[in-house]
Amino acid sequence: MIRNFIKFCCYVLPILWWSCAPSRVVKPLEKGEKTASVNLGGPLIHFAGTAIPVPLTSVMFAKGVTTKTTAFGSLHLTSLAFGVFQTDIGVCTQLYKNDSKKFGITANPVLNLSIDRWEWKGKIWPELDINAYKQFGTKHFV
Repeated sequence: MIRNFIKFCCYVLPILWWSCAPSRVVKPLEKGEKTASVNLGGPLIHFAGTAIPVPLTSVMFAKGVTTKTTAFGSLHLTSLAFGVFQTDIGVCTQLYKNDSKKFGITANPVLNLSIDRWEWKGKIWPELDINAYKQFGTKHFV
């Protein structure tokens, strides 16, 4: 039993943790609240004898739909520079919240879309992020 669990942890869990972009929204915004962000960086590659991040960039906009749901969308600028329109559109929804412990769990179902401008080939793939957060004070959380 333990051996199967260890195999599961070693082989399956890393696949579940693989993602090409960070979670866009970890904690739902208040209804009507808006935010924008920029994502810079990516996986490390070896180049000229040193490890450097691939310069993956994207911009994101989000708006609180309700106090428990936030809608968001992003545009991947690095892909766009190479002629591929790539976006991810999704929602952040509150699954669990404990006000006294200032702890919560959210889920982000996301739909990713990319279209090549030369051959007009497209691809759509789903993504699901599950996040846990702990709030400190009124504006800070981990």
